[in-house]
Parts: sequence; C-alpha cells; structure tokens
Amino acid sequence: MASNNSLASANLSFTPPPFLKSPDCMLAAAWLATPNDTIESVVTMMDDMCHTTESDEPTAGQWIGWYLSSESDEYVVGWVDYTVTNCTKPFCEELKWEGNSDLAGRGMMITYWLEGVLACIYALFICAESYIQALHRRKGSVMSKFLSKLSAAIGQSSVDLLSTMLLFCVAMLAATLYGYADAMRPPKKGITEAERVSFAFMATFSIFPPVLVQSVLGPLRREKFRFVLWFTIYVLVVAVRVLAEFTPTLDVSAKVYKEESQRKLSFETYCAANTEQLWIALAAFEIAAAASIILWFSLKISWTQRLKIVKICRSVWWRIPFALSFSGIWIFLGIFAAYRKKQGKMSGDSNKELAWGFGQILALATWAQPILDAIYIFVFGAEEGLEGRISKNFRVIAAKNGSMNTGTQSIRVAAKTDHSLESLLPTDG
Repeated sequence: MASNNSLASANLSFTPPPFLKSPDCMLAAAWLATPNDTIESVVTMMDDMCHTTESDEPTAGQWIGWYLSSESDEYVVGWVDYTVTNCTKPFCEELKWEGNSDLAGRGMMITYWLEGVLACIYALFICAESYIQALHRRKGSVMSKFLSKLSAAIGQSSVDLLSTMLLFCVAMLAATLYGYADAMRPPKKGITEAERVSFAFMATFSIFPPVLVQSVLGPLRREKFRFVLWFTIYVLVVAVRVLAEFTPTLDVSAKVYKEESQRKLSFETYCAANTEQLWIALAAFEIAAAASIILWFSLKISWTQRLKIVKICRSVWWRIPFALSFSGIWIFLGIFAAYRKKQGKMSGDSNKELAWGFGQILALATWAQPILDAIYIFVFGAEEGLEGRISKNFRVIAAKNGSMNTGTQSIRVAAKTDHSLESLLPTDG
C-alpha cells in the first residue's frame, strides 16, 4: 500500500470533487462487476463519476494512482453503495450469471411439471377405477365408455410409469451427489447458497411422484427389483442430505483468484432471490417423512396390533403417503418455479436456464415410453397393447376371474406352442 500512496503523490495534480453526480448505471455496473478492477473499467468509471475543477482532465495514470491510494476509499464506498442501491438490475445483468440449465432449464422444468401431472392423473384414475367401471356398466354412455377405456389404459401402463419414475429419481439423486462432490474436489471451490438449496430441493421433489403412484398400487410383481430401487433411493437421499450440509460455501479466496467464482459470489450477495422458502419446505418434508417412518414401524410392532387405533391406522395407512406426496409435488413445484422466476428477473440474457439444451430434450423424452404405452392400450385395448411387450411365442388373453387391484381386467399370458407355460401377466410386463 506504501507504493500505491507514493504513486498517488507523484501523479495526483488535481482535487476530485465531492460525490454529487449521478453516474451512468451501465458504466457503474460494468465497473463494480469487473473482477479485480481492470484499468479500463476504473478509468471509464472515474471519468463518468468525477469531473474535476482543473482545466486539464486527469490522465489514466493519474486516475489509477489516486484510485489505488487510501484517499479514494471514501469515494469508492460511496460509488459501491450508489451502484448497488440505484443500479441493481444493470449491475446484476453485468455479472453474467448463467444459472444451471441442467437443473432448472426450460426443458427440465417441463420435465418436472409433466412428471407431476402424470403422477397425479394416474393416482386419481387408479383410485377412482372401481367407480368409473361401475358408472360404465350402469349408464353405458359415450363418456362413460371413454373414461372406462382411459382408466384401463392408465391402470395397465401404471407399473411402467412407476418404474420410469423410480429410475428418474435415482438419476436425479445421483446427479445431485455429483454436483456436491464436484464442489468438494481439490481445490475445493465450494458452491453458492443458491446452488446448495436448488440441488437438494429438486432432488427431494423427484421422490414425490413415485411415492404417489406406489401408494395407490396394490401388491406388484418384481417386488425385489423395486425394493432394490427404493433402498437405493433411501441411501442416496441420506447421502444428499449429508453433502448438502457439509459441502463448503464459496468463499472470499475463491472470489479473489477466480473470475467465475467472483461473479457467482457477487450475484449471490447482491442479486440472488431469497432461499428461505425452499429451506422451510425441505425441513417440513424431513419432519413429515420422519414421522411417517416412525408411524410405519409402530404399526409393525407385534404388541401394538391389539390396539384399536392401530387397526384404524393400518386401514388408512396408504392415505398418508398419498396426501404427503400429492401436496408435496405442487408445493415444491410452485415454490421452485417462483424462486427460478425471481432469479431470472435479475440475471439478464446470460441466463442459460432460459434456453433449451441437448440434455434437457433427453430428459423430456424419459416419459415418452409410458405415455405411448397408455395411448396404444387406449386405442387398441389391453390385450393387443400388452401383447406387444412379449415375445411372439406368447399371446395375451383376458382372464375371467375378476380384476386386478390396479383397476383393470386380469390378463393371462398363454404359450402359442404345445409347451404348457401359462401364468398371470404382471402389469409391468
């Protein structure tokens, strides 16, 4: 700092006036947003903010000498306060915040909304299936026939949708773990608070749709496969929560030496939307999930089976995860969409969350297969629709022994050869 003062004394041949002039916000924003203050940004800013009383304007060297000296401290503080207070949007746009298109891009947001809508539609139709079938038998109208066919298509494709949702949830949790782990790799660059909560928030959201669909489906085949998936999800959720707590925050050292990190930290400090609602929603989910798990284990304890209240709880147990997941889908989507909108208002054209990406299109294609299955079954019927899933050595025929608890008629797979291989077809093929 001594050398800076010497430079100022040697070059300072003018007296800067008091800070009275309102600066050009674009120049002020460029100056404050520039990492480590380049000479060009400093000189341009000085020329705009200060007009000296001397006959000759200061040279670039004189401006820099004065700017680096302690004599400019009061001025600089005033310029920073003015820019942050009165030029907030231009300043935030100048930071070139890019967001995270892999997590919150347009394609990903459509993917989340589509998953939530599918889960709720499937859950409601499966719950109302017996009523829809009874209505069709009683009235036989065009509308009741349409609803009956739609209910059958949804029921027969529901297990495929559940499997897809489980795999999507695993992928979301694994990607979140990678995001945290990448921030912890040497040298530990850390993450911003916005990145920390967004990762955990949307990873948690991905749990709700499969829980909702699973809660309305009865006993299913391939139980071991789904048990492995649910256990994997449980382990990943715990790992995500631990890393969300211990991943280091982007600090001042990163701000000094890395341009990208400085811009992130500045945007976090002056421009980012409040994350309080996201953390509150996450905490509420954790409390509700813990209470549900405790209740479930309580219902499994042998000595509690004699209690009347336990019998009542067991009869309505499935409604608890149904209610939590159904409400959780829309609460989480609503909060995150509002948060993303606030972030986007301050970011400007550099925000990549406003554009489509290759990975976003692939994520959206995740739901194509169960949707196409449901459409095919709706148009051609369950027998032909399900027969397309199996080898040509077998055929699908409708059974006459009642209906499965997914709400659709029971289906058999019969061998076309003389070999006797006949069994009930699981709804997931």
